[in-house]
Parts: sequence; structure tokens; C-alpha cells
Amino acid sequence: MEVDGGSTSKGMTSYYATKIGGLERETREKTLNLQRLTAQRNELNMRVRALRASRRVRVFAAAPRDTRARAQARSCTSSRSPGPTSARSSRPCRRRRSSSR
Repeated sequence: MEVDGGSTSKGMTSYYATKIGGLERETREKTLNLQRLTAQRNELNMRVRALRASRRVRVFAAAPRDTRARAQARSCTSSRSPGPTSARSSRPCRRRRSSSR
């Protein structure tokens, strides 16, 4: 039983070329999908931030003056507060983490 070295080599080359082409196509598709999902996530994050900001403005503007003063006194950024402590207790406030990942 004799095996022709040239035809086997061509068959292997063809097989691996097809395999590599398929993997490259898969990689391109997955990269495009990742970019699409990243853009979608960024869009949703922007909408959430805008909604939170508008809610804060609406709630703050609708509150009576004395309620606003109490809300500011409770926040960590109050000018009456000597440091990052809550007006209710002497323990530090929890500050929100910035979402700049």
C-alpha cells in the first residue's frame, strides 16, 4: 500500500486552511458582537445616569425649603459638616463610587 505524499499534503493543507478560515470568521463575528454589546451597555448607562440626575433635580426642586435643608444636612457634602460624616450619626457616610470603569 503506497501513499502519495503530495496528495496527502494538499489535503492536509486544504483542511487546515478551511479550519483557520472558519476560526477567523468566528473571531470577527464575536468581536463585532462584543463591540455592539459594549455600545449598547454604554447607551443604557448614559440613560440611567440622565434619569437619576433628572430625578434628583425633580425631587430636590419639589421639596419644601426646610426639607431641602434637612436633605443637605444629611448628605456628605454639607458645608455644615466638618468632614465626611452624616448629620444623624458620627460614623462616616457611604460615598457612591464613580462609574468610570
